[in-house]
Amino acid sequence: MYTHNPFQEIAVRLSRIENCLNTLKEKTNSLLPPSNSELPDTCNFIQALQYLNERGYIISKSKFYKLTASESIPHKRFGNRLVFSHAELLKWVELQTVQKNTCREATLQLSKSANRKKGGRNG
Repeated sequence: MYTHNPFQEIAVRLSRIENCLNTLKEKTNSLLPPSNSELPDTCNFIQALQYLNERGYIISKSKFYKLTASESIPHKRFGNRLVFSHAELLKWVELQTVQKNTCREATLQLSKSANRKKGGRNG
């Protein structure tokens, strides 16, 4: 007498489904764009602007264009297109970032300023 085990059939079907899902996963992974770690270092004007804005360095499009036109921001040209480097942009941002003055430095600056003003009135 043969008894049919429904759990065994469920296990076989689940195994087939799992194989199909793995095959689909392999096929779709080859179609996905590269992850952030695999992105090329270069980007165009809009991508560079988005890159900085996404990292909290908010710059308007017009300001970014002015910085580029004045050669204040690192970039290269490829024909008539602007090309930026993610690494160079981050280095540039670090150079633009100013630390807050400490209390002592602020007091010293105020003192110097007061002395200049005081000396200017007497002389």
